[in-house]
Amino acid sequence: ARPLLLVDGRRAVRGRLREGQTGELLWNGRLHGRKLRPGPHRVELVAVDRAGNRGRPAGPFTVVLE
Repeated sequence: ARPLLLVDGRRAVRGRLREGQTGELLWNGRLHGRKLRPGPHRVELVAVDRAGNRGRPAGPFTVVLE
């Protein structure tokens, strides 16, 4: 499955599709090229399979940007 990071309900980062591998997903605090405003933001991590089906999200978590 491909990891998908959602911030405030919108896609922030889409990882690569790699079977049987683990890794990390890096996010630079931007959403669609724009720096997000300081304060709390809702973050969720979702797995998407080859057919485009989304799994249940991990989270939501709150991230506070300064």
